[in-house]
Amino acid sequence: MLNGKAPDLRKRVKLKSHLEISGACRCSGGSIPPTRIYQYFYIYYIISIIITRGEKIKFPKVKGCRLYLAGGAVRDKYMNIKNDDRDFVVMTKFTFEQFEKIIHKQGRIIISRPEYFTIKCRLTKDKNDDSEVFDFVFPRTEGPYLNGRHPSYTKIVKSLQEDSLRRDFTINSMYMSKEGNIIDFHNAKRDIDNKIIRTVGSPDITFRDDFLRILRAIRFAIQFNFVIETQTFNSMLRNREGLKKVEINRIREEVNKMLKIDVEKTFQMLTLFEIMPIIKKRKMRFILTTKK
Repeated sequence: MLNGKAPDLRKRVKLKSHLEISGACRCSGGSIPPTRIYQYFYIYYIISIIITRGEKIKFPKVKGCRLYLAGGAVRDKYMNIKNDDRDFVVMTKFTFEQFEKIIHKQGRIIISRPEYFTIKCRLTKDKNDDSEVFDFVFPRTEGPYLNGRHPSYTKIVKSLQEDSLRRDFTINSMYMSKEGNIIDFHNAKRDIDNKIIRTVGSPDITFRDDFLRILRAIRFAIQFNFVIETQTFNSMLRNREGLKKVEINRIREEVNKMLKIDVEKTFQMLTLFEIMPIIKKRKMRFILTTKK
């Protein structure tokens, strides 16, 4: 099992789906043949893909700025998965302070983090308007992580490619323009097509910068039924003890996300990476909720 590949659980999932469908046929009194049930599911799947691909992502308008959708939202768009959590990278000639003033004039700032060049806001002055919340971040590079969570410094860079180097996994490193063009510096689309989780840079540096990324890799593998690439897999094993340094609440939140996706796979993966003993020693409690 520890040969560099996460267990492929797709056969078990397919078998479960087959049994569920067979059960549905029996419950219906045998009036609908199993082959017809499969046809219905296939048609529904194709229609859902067409609808998702046809949905145009709403890009906010900010004077003097070119915005690019980034991270998980681009990944999910490529995978035809709905995602309302959107981060935009801001390419502009303005300084962060000038950009902050523009946003203040145009809307309402919820949170501003100048040390990370990020702003969360609504682009409306109406306090009763619960319109979409936007997250803006300037393209940046980061210094070494001294406390296992926050970089020692951040610095604005001039290109998306430089910004992409700070991303954790290739599948989260893409950008999308307002026109719908996907910008991919690290073969993220290839990894998604091949169902692979891989770090952008050195796996050891990626995980030592923030050990919680070990759990994030596991969650993505569970969520998308992906396989963890060999070097990334081995680095997760080498660095798992670093989870002892991560705040309990951060670990609990990440594991709870896994449990809501699939309880059985969560325990299988945590056992595979020998993380269960670390969790037990820290006496954590989790929400055992299955996804329905």
